[in-house]
Amino acid sequence: MLGGGLPQRLGTHVGQDLWPYVFEQLHGYMSDMTDWEIVAAAHRFALLGDPTRLRILHTVIEHGELSVGAIAEAAGASRFNTSAHLNRLAAGGLVARRREASTVYYRVEDESLPAICEAVCESLNRRRLAAASL
Repeated sequence: MLGGGLPQRLGTHVGQDLWPYVFEQLHGYMSDMTDWEIVAAAHRFALLGDPTRLRILHTVIEHGELSVGAIAEAAGASRFNTSAHLNRLAAGGLVARRREASTVYYRVEDESLPAICEAVCESLNRRRLAAASL
């Protein structure tokens, strides 16, 4: 048995005695979320659902505060496209901006963002390695 009473191997059929445990766990994860939190989380995940925005965020996370031009160059996108994506990310509270003369600089605003990105990448790499070993 794994921790929490789950059998190590579930196979293709989950026994009737296991379903209450599964439902209890799912309810525990979701029961404390308000409708506002669910909608806000969906919006946040939608912002993270675009490959160009992820490249832009990766650039800002890795290099810190940068100008739009520097972010565009590092992310391999046009300045216009990068600026539009940064505006959406700023509206969603993921990045913040400051203006210095005619240059706009962006930095990560949500401090949890690097950890979220790292957790997702680690999960993807584990899955990739597991699939490669089959």
